[in-house]
Amino acid sequence: MQLPSRLASSRSLALALGLAVVATAANARAEMSFSPDGAHLAMSAPSDHGVMVLDLQSGLLSTLTLTPSSGYAFSWSPDGRHLGFKVLHAVGHEFLQEPMIYDAKKGAVRSLAAPSPLAGVPSFSAHGDVAFTLGHEAVVVSAAGVESRYDLGQYVNLAMLSPDGTRLAFNAPDDSIQVIDLATKAVHTVAHDAYYAPSWAPDGHKLLLRGVNGTVACADLQNASVVSFGRGVSPSWLPDGEHVIFTASEVPRGDGREPPARLETIRFDGTGRRAVAGAAGYEARVAPDGQTLVFRPRLTEPPVVAQVAPTPLFAASSSAPITALVTSLRDVKAGTPSPITQLSGANRLTPVKIANVPYLHQVYDTPNDFNGHWACNATSAVMTLAYYGVIDEWDTTVSVPSSHVSHYGNYVSEVYTVNGHKLDVGSADPDGQTAYGGYGYIVQGDWEDTKGHMAEYIEFHGPDSAVDWSPSWAKVIQEVDDKHPFVVLTSITSAGHYIVDIGYHSDQHTAIFNDPYGNKNAGYMNYDGAGVLYDWPGYNNGYSSLNTVHCFIWSRASVTPPPVDAGPPPDAAPPVDASPPPDAAPPPDAAADAAADVVPEKEASAQDGASVTDGAAPSDAAADAGWAASGDASEGCGCRTAGTTSGSRATLWGLIAIALACAFRRRNSS
Repeated sequence: MQLPSRLASSRSLALALGLAVVATAANARAEMSFSPDGAHLAMSAPSDHGVMVLDLQSGLLSTLTLTPSSGYAFSWSPDGRHLGFKVLHAVGHEFLQEPMIYDAKKGAVRSLAAPSPLAGVPSFSAHGDVAFTLGHEAVVVSAAGVESRYDLGQYVNLAMLSPDGTRLAFNAPDDSIQVIDLATKAVHTVAHDAYYAPSWAPDGHKLLLRGVNGTVACADLQNASVVSFGRGVSPSWLPDGEHVIFTASEVPRGDGREPPARLETIRFDGTGRRAVAGAAGYEARVAPDGQTLVFRPRLTEPPVVAQVAPTPLFAASSSAPITALVTSLRDVKAGTPSPITQLSGANRLTPVKIANVPYLHQVYDTPNDFNGHWACNATSAVMTLAYYGVIDEWDTTVSVPSSHVSHYGNYVSEVYTVNGHKLDVGSADPDGQTAYGGYGYIVQGDWEDTKGHMAEYIEFHGPDSAVDWSPSWAKVIQEVDDKHPFVVLTSITSAGHYIVDIGYHSDQHTAIFNDPYGNKNAGYMNYDGAGVLYDWPGYNNGYSSLNTVHCFIWSRASVTPPPVDAGPPPDAAPPVDASPPPDAAPPPDAAADAAADVVPEKEASAQDGASVTDGAAPSDAAADAGWAASGDASEGCGCRTAGTTSGSRATLWGLIAIALACAFRRRNSS
């Protein structure tokens, strides 16, 4: 495929298209995929809220749906004719899911099943078979129309049919990857760590895997081995079916700057690793002819198309905006179900939620003289401490968004002493002002190890804490069942964002959070972050995706609610430190003891933070790479970077794009 010299035929069309693509680029991720025949490119719509397909010959861009999270995942048939995706129908605050197929040859969409509470993205074999899930079952329909069903034991979103149609790959309840033989119904595990989105190689002997914690791996089924490629995102097979292209990236520091990203290729067995010359960025996809590369240079930029030379080294050149390929627009109606007044009770379990976890906003609930846009880390930790009652209310009056009293905001940025630990390490906020408290301690040493310092900070107050670099859905369930809210480092934003897990929907892999920056589903920043719903990696149930769950920071203690009339603790010398040793369970009364040992300070004093080796993920040697600044430093919180533009800005871009596109379509139809 050669890059066209044409541009969109209408200036208004180009503007509408450009705004829509820019809005798409404001996500922490976006999905793109060439059809195997090279005729089409499927793309997620803005904020994953829809699916678009571009005809690479005619330049026609078809919008299949614009429903929440439907663009998170889709799957082409091996012949390139059909695209499987699902539509999310809002019903109150929940969604019904409808598996769909787009026929690229006819330009038509058809439904595979009526909208239901739980359904998966369809996948295809080379023989015309199609597989999708309904509830806890996998439904396989042969090319002849014969239907078979298989009990998977849980709801699976991405059940991928092998090219020969004999096997189905999917993630188990513990996030391991399993394969079921459709003839014998025998199930075996091919990868034991937490992975999702298994992608078959054309030969059916290998599976490309995405790690829940931000790694990439390949399972060789013939040799019963799994090779990890290290930290990375958005992998895809190259046309030869032997090599993979992916973005090698690091654990985000949460400081408002995207981690460095390198496009690399590697053989399935881990050999022949090399950087892609002339290109760097995300969501890289190579056309079947091996001559065209689509990728996003930065998470804050729209996709581009480039020519590539696969030999002797994979190299890219002659890039152009993806809008250069588009000449016209159309809507392909995915169909609207008959009015639904309530959700069916099938496979719907009652959500499990830890009660009475206080909510604290990193900007709206912290002191007026502190810029909290970078403080998702300390704010999240303080929420867990307030839940256990190991800190008393320490009121401060905050003027935004309107004047109100915050009970715990002082702990984020003010000096205080707890159990003999004086929190007077000074670190700069986005305005360059020195802040102390939890924020100053956690980001000390120029953000050297926010994860490890957060665990230390939590333990200063009594609860047991540690950093867990092997997150899984099973651990979410266990921790919430034990009534221990915990901090999660995610890539729900491009630069990383800390949030507090307080619950889960066990039947659909959607977790419940206190998000210190608001509700991402409504567009950051807002004051609605208490009890928000986000989807676990590999699932699109209508909510914003966590994308990557890098690690958990535990916070474990017995619960002692603060007294009703609690105020700032007395200004008295603290007693001997009674904090438990690392990895040891606290005594039953540890929370009550710690609450009385917190002493606030009226005057802050600076202390140089010691330089400590970053406690990032073990064996990740690439942490020495530099950190490229992204955008205005004053807006640099992980919550303010790509994928998390403020609610007003994101809404404005989206409304403008939709309005212009609609106006253009009305003009064409008149």
